[in-house]
Parts: sequence; structure tokens; C-alpha cells
Amino acid sequence: MTVTTTQVDVPALKAIKNSIIGNRTAKAALAKNDSLVARLIDYIRESPHNLDSTEETHVRIEAAHIIASLSYGSPDALRTLLRLDALQALLYAISTLPPSEQSSLKAALTRSLRALAAAIADAVGPSQWGLSPTVSDARPEAKVALDYLFQPEVLDIYIPLLLDPSPTVNIATAQLLSVAVRNTEHRGRVLEWCPPVERAREVKGKRGWERRDPTASPSRRGGWIARTLTTLLIRKDVKVCSATSILRACNHTIYDSPVFANDQAYAITIMHVLNRIIESETASNPVRTKACFILYHLVSDNRVLCQLAFERNSLAKVATLINTITPTEKVPEFEEDEPESVSRLREAALTAVAAIALFDTDIRTAVTDDLRLIPAIQFSLTNRYVGVRYAACQCARALSRAVSALRTNIVDTGLGLAVFQLFMKQDEDRRVMHAASAVICNVVTNFSPLRTALLEQGVIPRLVQLLRSSDIELKLNALWAFKNLLYKASPELKREVISAIGWSEISSLFLDSDSRLQEQVFHILRHVADGVEDVELLFSEMAGDEGLLDNLAQAMDSDNEDVVLQSVFVLANIANSPAHQASILSHSRILGRLRDCLVDAKVEIRRPAVSCVLELARQNPRSYRELHEARIDTTLRHMLEHTSHVAASPTLRFGRQMGTEDDMEVQDKARQALHWLEQAQLNRESLTDTDL
Repeated sequence: MTVTTTQVDVPALKAIKNSIIGNRTAKAALAKNDSLVARLIDYIRESPHNLDSTEETHVRIEAAHIIASLSYGSPDALRTLLRLDALQALLYAISTLPPSEQSSLKAALTRSLRALAAAIADAVGPSQWGLSPTVSDARPEAKVALDYLFQPEVLDIYIPLLLDPSPTVNIATAQLLSVAVRNTEHRGRVLEWCPPVERAREVKGKRGWERRDPTASPSRRGGWIARTLTTLLIRKDVKVCSATSILRACNHTIYDSPVFANDQAYAITIMHVLNRIIESETASNPVRTKACFILYHLVSDNRVLCQLAFERNSLAKVATLINTITPTEKVPEFEEDEPESVSRLREAALTAVAAIALFDTDIRTAVTDDLRLIPAIQFSLTNRYVGVRYAACQCARALSRAVSALRTNIVDTGLGLAVFQLFMKQDEDRRVMHAASAVICNVVTNFSPLRTALLEQGVIPRLVQLLRSSDIELKLNALWAFKNLLYKASPELKREVISAIGWSEISSLFLDSDSRLQEQVFHILRHVADGVEDVELLFSEMAGDEGLLDNLAQAMDSDNEDVVLQSVFVLANIANSPAHQASILSHSRILGRLRDCLVDAKVEIRRPAVSCVLELARQNPRSYRELHEARIDTTLRHMLEHTSHVAASPTLRFGRQMGTEDDMEVQDKARQALHWLEQAQLNRESLTDTDL
């Protein structure tokens, strides 16, 4: 239907709406009509003034419906909506609605905002309902829009709608949050939000020196949003998809609290509903697919909820479904004729299994031995549908975290080598390669029977390829695999890996802007230098002490504690070699950072730091002067002050105070190091007296 931009009556707008619902061709045509889409967006922002109030409302409602339908169109349609500021128009319209405004208009605007937010989030990713076959080319524009949607002043516009008296409005708002929150940063902004009135109350009457940490407020840390969403959860008209998102949004971590007990009850109720859908023979494939993904979102990265899903037979229901729809032998005709809905269902079910089995060895054993899912997982690794291959790799990753499975089932069934064959494919989808490389990280460990076979079949050159790719996640997994490969490795293997990576590549990773890559490369050097002879290997491969020690000093000064931890471990390993202690002792920046680590760092860092000082003091009698000038001996004395009272003192019982050490291992090594330094000082003074 052709509609001119001058037509603004309700029947014309309804005709447009009816013509595009479920019709991608019509949506694509409308998306190309910038003038008409711009007029519709103008109607949302402010209705025509030549209409009476009732007709104005209906015009705005129909315009909102059209924009909502258009949001589910193509990337071109989304780009048009973003270019013409549809998101800002919807937010402005909601923000200017008077309290007396009809709920029908508010509901239409909120549903349209939810639809547009979902389309934006889907374009940015990650997908909520399985792996998208392609990456949206509207992603750059969508990412800017998604970040805007979670700005504090924008949250002030739509989050209060959770309290709207209209169930349609507040449920649409809850659904907006459930579909739009895709990353930790945005989730944090939502959890920290509280009404402006409460924010004002928190700062009212406070003097500057009384400023309160906002995260300590009972209204923050998810308090307001958790209470509000939980209230919605209790209502009978909320849907299971929304309920799952609400429950996970609350994100309670105090597992023995009454609130978390309620969360468990809600979760069990949701699992019961999902189990019935998943095992139903009458439910459609799309419905069961959604149920499996909802189960995945419910338990993902939550050890307690994963255990509940196992105990409440959710895992068993999903496994039965997988085995029912997956053949055990490769039949080309079967895969060619398989409907896409079945492939998507298999992807969803495997994704749920991977999430449930991620943490617990008993659950993994149930997957391999009782539910006998390995044949289906292995079959799915070669499925033509990218989402199925990705989900199968995720299952293999979860299973390979168990040493027992790695030594038996994964080897005996051929699953490990099947993943490796997928990993070696040069033209595999990037996302599948992410998942496959994560499996390789587990199967190259020193206790894996597959380690030797993978080395013989070229795992090192393939990892080097990934390390030199432009994909950060692939680079990270490659480094992680090298780190696992080098743990307690032979000198020959260490030399082979360092030579394959190359000193220039390692040097560039020292300075990479991504701290995760820095952490892994220093962890690799930590494994390379885990013996005195291996320290020599490290320096011979890296052409001298100075460059490496400069990089260590810079890493020890990092804002990232994981980078600091690994760099201190490398330094402690180097200190075990007497031949290189003089280089450490002459490096004032190294010694200064070493002292800072003893004073300010967490205990995991203080332990290798004090071990390093102990080796320098014990093996090198001349270390006293340099360590004294760096005030490390003074620091050790301060660490040991009042240590006999640490266990008894109520102020020191739960941690360090005023630099006093509370860790017994650190105390013991600090005491030994101080003994050697004081002995060196006495010997030095004795020699001076003799000379006199």
C-alpha cells in the first residue's frame, strides 16, 4: 500500500501497520522512505496540533506500533530508525507524558521502546536466543545507541515505569531490561540506580568530609531494582521469560540469606515450568528452544542454580531431548533435510547442558556416563549450522574441565580429537573458533593424554596463527593454551614454544593495552622460568637481563592486580638464580615496586614478593646494602611488629592493619629474610671493625 506523507489520520496509519506486520518486504520498503518514517517519529515526539485530543492520542499510538514493528525488520530498517532519532523520540515522549495521560498511549510507547531496545541489543550482541548466523552491519551505530540507553539520565526516564499502575507498562519495562542488558557494565548501571528522590535524600545535609560511598547505600547495590523486580515476579501475570531475567537481575550472592532462599524457590518454580515445556511432545520446536535458552539464562555462571537444575531433573530432560533429535551416525541426507527449527532446538539444548555442567564434576560425570551425551555432542561438532557447532564446543569445554573426563571419556570417545580437527580448520566461523580454542586450553595440560598427539599434529603453529590474529579473544585463548602447555614442561618444549612465539611478539604483548593479554604473557614466562636452569633458558632466548627487568618493573606498577601478581611470580623465579640476582639488586625501580607489593598488595601478591626478598637475602650476602637503601628491611620489621597479637586482637583478626602482616606464610618468610639481612649487617660491621 502506498501512503503519502500528508496522510496523518488513524485509518491510514493502521493500514501501514497492518501492511508491514510479518512482511519483511513491506518493512524494507518502508525503511527506505525516510520522509514517511521521519513523519511517524515526529508523531511520537509530538502529535499534530490540528487534531482533537482523542485523535492525537490514537495517532501517536498507531505511530508507536509502526515503529515497534519496523524495529523487528532488517539491519537497514534499524539503521534508518537510529539515524532519524527514533530512540530519543520515544524517550522524550515518555518523559513528557503528564500524569493524567491515558495508559494506552503510555503502554504503546513503552512497548515500542522495548522493541527498539531489543533490536539495538541484538545488533550489538551477544544474542539471547542462540548464535546469529551473521554479525549485523548496523553494530557500530547500535552500540552507541545501547550505551546511550544506559546513561543515568536516560535510566531516570524509563526505570520508574516499573512502578506504573498499568501491568502492561511495568511488565514491558521489565522486559526491556531483560532484553537490553547484555554486558556487565550496563547491568551494573541498572543495579546501582535508585530514584532521584532517594539519591537526594542520601546527600542531603552531608558535609564534604562526611561523603558516603554510594555503593554502601542500602538503596544501591541492586537494592531498589531488586525489590521492585521481585515484587513483579510474585505477580501472577508475569511471564517465565521475564521472571528469569528479573531473578538473575537481583543477583543475590549471600546464599544463606532468607532473600536467596526465596530466589531458590522462584528458580525451582521456573525450572518446573520449563521442564514441562522441554519434555512436551506437543510443544513446538520454537517454544522448546526458547525454554532451553531461558533455562540457560537462569543458571548461567551460578553454581547454586546449576546444582538445582541438576537436582530438579532439568539436565535430564534436556539430555533426553538432545538424544531424541540427534542421530548417532552421520547421514548426509539427514542433515540436508533437517528443518532449521530442529537445529536451533539442538543448539539451545546443548547450550543449556554446557551451562549446567560448567562447575561440578558430579554433573559432568552424569553427562558423560549416565545421560550418555558425548555421541550427540561429537556428532554436533560437524553440523552445518554454526550455532550447533558452537554449542557443542561449549559442552566439550565444560566436560574437559574435569580431569577424570579428560583422561577417559574425552579420549576414549574421540571427542577431544574431533574438537581439535575443528580447531585446525582455517575457514571456521570466528565464534566457533573461540569456543574450540577454549577446549584446546584444557586438553593441552600436562595431565591430558591428548597432549602429545596434539603437539605432533601441529597445535603450536595453529596457536601462533591465532596469537597473531586481530581478534582479541582468540589471542587471549592462544596465550591461555600456551600457558597451560608450558606448565611443568620440559626444557625442549619450552624452547620450542618461546621460539615459535618469538621475542618480538612477547615484547609487544608486554605493552598491550589489554591487561588480560599482559597477564597471560607474564604467566607464560612464569612457567618458563620455574627452575634455575630454565631461568637461564629464559634470558638466553630474550637477549639479556635489562629489557626483561624493565618490563617486569612496569608490569609491577600496573593498575591490574592480575598483571602485578604474574610479574612478581616471574621476578621471584628469576631470584632463584644467583647469576641474575645482581641485576635485580641494581634495578632500583624493581626494588621499589617489590617493597610496595609487601606493603599494599593483596596476600596472593605478598607471598611471591616476600619469597623473592628471601632468596635475595639468603643467597646473596651483598644484598644488604641495596635492600637497605630500598627500605625493604624496615618494611619487613614493620610487617612483623605485634604479629603475636594478630590472632587475639579483635581489630586485627579479619585482616591487616597499619601494614602488620596477618598471613602466617608471609610472616615466616619475612622473619627468615630479616634474619639473613641482619646477619649480613652484623658480618659487614664485623669486617669494618677488623679493618679498623
